[in-house]
Order: sequence, then structure tokens, then C-alpha cells
Amino acid sequence: MKLIFYPIIMLLVIALISILLGNDLTTIEINYIKFDAFGSDYDKKRITFDLDPLTYGISFLTLIISSTVFVGVMILGSGLQESSVRTIIIIVMYIALWISLSVLALDLLFLNAVIGGITYSFLCLLYIIGVSQSIAGS
Repeated sequence: MKLIFYPIIMLLVIALISILLGNDLTTIEINYIKFDAFGSDYDKKRITFDLDPLTYGISFLTLIISSTVFVGVMILGSGLQESSVRTIIIIVMYIALWISLSVLALDLLFLNAVIGGITYSFLCLLYIIGVSQSIAGS
């Protein structure tokens, strides 16, 4: 089994546990402070975005695939070799997979900031080594 599968499986398990424990992915709240013209009085504001996970996931995948195809077409037109274009497309897809799993798992990972930070850094390091091995081996 390739090294890249270990961090993916670990992050996928953490993401599934996070979802089963009730991670709310449908609401994103942004808090900001609005100051008056002189900077003395401020008013706390909150913006809430309600997202549909299915629509969000489909649009995210469509964006990643279309940007990958666009980058591939732009690079193919520039005269790069087919292996270079394939490498760029593989890297973009691996980054998209890692980001989507990280978004699902970060709430559970960072319940304890120190242990979560060390664990996530170790998983990222393993993932980068695994992506490098996957590209070099193929």
C-alpha cells in the first residue's frame, strides 16, 4: 500500500467521526466589529451563511475539475510534455481531496490545539511525501 493512503484514511476516519458527532457544515458564521467614524464606538455584527452540503459539494467538485481542465488546456497549448500536464492535474486533484477532507475533520482535530496541530502537521507531512512518491512512481 502506498504511503499516500495512510493520511487519507486517517483523515477520512476523523472526518466521519466528526460528522457522526454532529459537526454542523451547513452554517458558517462570521463575526466582525464595525467601528464608527472616530473609532470609539463599535457594534458587533454577525453574518450567517446557510449552505446546502450537496449543492456545495457538487459546485466545489465542478470548480476543481473545470479549473484542472482549464489549467491542462492552457499548459498543453504552451508546449509542455504530456507527463508535466499529468503531474499538474494529479497535484491539483490531490490538493482538492486534502482540502475537502480537512474541512470536514478540523473541528474534531483542533479540540485540543496542541495535539491537533501536531497530528495535522504529521498527516500533512505524510501526505506531501505520499504525493511526491505517487507522482515519481507513476
